[in-house]
Amino acid sequence: MGAPSLGPCRGCGADMLWVATVNGKMQPLDPEPDAAEGSVIVVAADVEVEGQEEPVHRLALAASYLTEKGRQKAAQANVRLYTPHHMTCPKNQDRRFNRGG
Repeated sequence: MGAPSLGPCRGCGADMLWVATVNGKMQPLDPEPDAAEGSVIVVAADVEVEGQEEPVHRLALAASYLTEKGRQKAAQANVRLYTPHHMTCPKNQDRRFNRGG
């Protein structure tokens, strides 16, 4: 898992926060937390760094989707929730991840 980074959306140009999911795939998020609409929690995860003679562990950030019940509990606990960028991107209808329509 790489470190979170900021990068522009190719569709709309807005800043996105790129964070690896707990499965190792990169997830673009809106960079500002959104308690009302957020469905992704960013947590610290212990990861093993490959390519070392001996196992090396480091702390990394990972994104994980929450169920509605989990989202409600996180909001009550004032945990920062983030919104996947494809949910707010004005160019979403042009993107491959739009499964509707």
